Amino acid sequence: MLVATEAGDDDDEAGDEEPEGATARFAATREQMAAMAIRATRLVEAGRPPCPLCGYPLDPSGHQCPRTNGYRPPQL
Repeated sequence: MLVATEAGDDDDEAGDEEPEGATARFAATREQMAAMAIRATRLVEAGRPPCPLCGYPLDPSGHQCPRTNGYRPPQL
């Protein structure tokens, strides 16, 4: 059983035990769940490459790396 719950606000201080968002339940076999896990892993691996200095994902336009204090040398 795969249960997907809508993300809500993390600031909720009321301590409600029941989530307020929508919930969907999907019945699946072990083989289907294993195939979904493999596909999800491949999808994550195909994502943006990590910065070699800080490990955060690189945007196509670059990023302000906290390890370089936002400084990027000019690209030639």
